[in-house]
Amino acid sequence: LRVSVDLPSLFDEIPIVTHFVLQNCEVELLRNDSGISNWDVLPEKTEEPEPKPEPDRTALVPFSVKNLSIQDCSLLADSPDKEIPLKVRIDSATLQEPGGDRITANIAGGINDEELTLEGWLAPASVLQNGGRLEHRITLRAGDVSLVSSGTIADLATLADPKLNGHLTGPDAAKVIAELSLPPLSEGPFDFKLDLTTQDGMTVLDIDGDLGSLDIMANGRVDKLIEPGQGNLWAQISGPNLQALGQALGVQGLVAEQFEFVADARLDGGKVQIDEAQLLMPADRLSVSGDMTLAEGLPGSRLKVDLKSDDLGRWAGLVNQPVLAFGAIDLDGLIQTDDKGILAIEALAKHYGSALQVSGEIGPLNGPYRPDMNIDFSSDNPSDLLKIFTQQDFPDFPLEIHGNFASSPEQVRFNGVAVQLDENSLKVDGHLNLAEQFAGSEFELDINIPD
Repeated sequence: LRVSVDLPSLFDEIPIVTHFVLQNCEVELLRNDSGISNWDVLPEKTEEPEPKPEPDRTALVPFSVKNLSIQDCSLLADSPDKEIPLKVRIDSATLQEPGGDRITANIAGGINDEELTLEGWLAPASVLQNGGRLEHRITLRAGDVSLVSSGTIADLATLADPKLNGHLTGPDAAKVIAELSLPPLSEGPFDFKLDLTTQDGMTVLDIDGDLGSLDIMANGRVDKLIEPGQGNLWAQISGPNLQALGQALGVQGLVAEQFEFVADARLDGGKVQIDEAQLLMPADRLSVSGDMTLAEGLPGSRLKVDLKSDDLGRWAGLVNQPVLAFGAIDLDGLIQTDDKGILAIEALAKHYGSALQVSGEIGPLNGPYRPDMNIDFSSDNPSDLLKIFTQQDFPDFPLEIHGNFASSPEQVRFNGVAVQLDENSLKVDGHLNLAEQFAGSEFELDINIPD
């Protein structure tokens, strides 16, 4: 390793490294089954350090390298969660300012068993330190996979006024996915295109995303890429395996079936208007529409939800429960918050011969919850429904439950609760105090059992 520094620049805001040369090196990054890594050499922090004031400058990179050279180096990264260890070989890599106001880069090497090359440039040379306008063109090839990116950005720090396009192609998405140790979410040849342009002060997005058997299409416009305030977006995603896509995004419990997701939404200030958002699968359909504010607690939001499923039990993994044979369900619901962020719901769920209707307030979205719900349940024969949860057989009988249930950390209230079990009935009014061994609790019961 050889490093040369321009000494006078150490007293300036941007230190200048005139030469950085690294040769004949091997780096191994390993993690074992216990989660211990070979780079865990620093002691654990016991207290949070005092935050340091941010330096008073706009540099995106706080130093400048005029000439960088890496020769004959390798990197190995492996851990139990990787099906294939990552092996990167750098035969030669250079980053230079050969004159003029431009940085050029050239890399030759390999990644696992594929040859790797990168060549390109960006200008001006000072953009990484000072921000401002960026121009670039980069071509990356890894075996048969090719990525080409080019275009300009008026201000790199704010991503203002972009005119960019990217093109990713290759013969087999499954091979790339395996190299990245991702779930098998796609296969086949891929040809992905991304374009960002600026029209009438708005950034226009166009994605033609053929990623093998996974397709991503999107178009729309926003007033700015960072913290947008106005705009609209249409998107469609379809693929063979929703479970694999969810796992790649960190979501567990989805069903391993083909899917199509379509969304059409608009952004207006601090509110998102969802004209359409649908997840379509062979045996399931979820539709959401309405308005959602972006303020903390989502005050003033209103969403309509429509769910139809041939077997809802397949989705039990979303709530960390084992898959069960629940059967078909049809649910229509309305979820809304008032201007103070108090969450309320109205919903009707039908399951074969049973129907459940609920309405009322739950409490602030972020808690604490204080549900105050009106409940109406009726079933011609709830024995099948009970067997799903208890695995026990029950006699056939009609059941109805009506009334109001309210709960807080201090008390549970039953207001006009009526239960009709065949010819038997129960009516309950009262409250149960949860503190001091239920002291002060009071109930009025009316029980009628003819036989």
